[in-house]
Amino acid sequence: MLHGFPTWSYDYAEVAADLAADHDVITLDFLGYGALDKPRQTPTNPDKPNPWPQYCAPAYPVQRRTRRPSRPVGKALADWEGPLHLVWGLDDPVSGRHVLEKATAVLPNAELTELLGVGHFPPSEAPHAVAAAVRKH
Repeated sequence: MLHGFPTWSYDYAEVAADLAADHDVITLDFLGYGALDKPRQTPTNPDKPNPWPQYCAPAYPVQRRTRRPSRPVGKALADWEGPLHLVWGLDDPVSGRHVLEKATAVLPNAELTELLGVGHFPPSEAPHAVAAAVRKH
């Protein structure tokens, strides 16, 4: 499980504990978050080598970018051919139901778990519901 920004893997502690009953669970922190020090060389510096491969093995190729991506993130996810499952807190005042409506328009094939009464941090607010959504997927 990967955390958001600017948080850390501990956000998934209760979800991970629940899933550990029947899954192998791996949580990790992005460089510079949680217990990981910020590296001296960063993946965004085009003059230095990309350190990401030595810290984790992503499921997709890591590419060094020297400029902003030319397509929005929604387009990148829309082009994703693998499984995609959105677990969404509908009561989030920042990115709740109104953002989910836009996301599902861009990602019509995504499986969806809507969490009523849950806000911005579903793994902390409803860890057992998040674990159940992961088990469904």
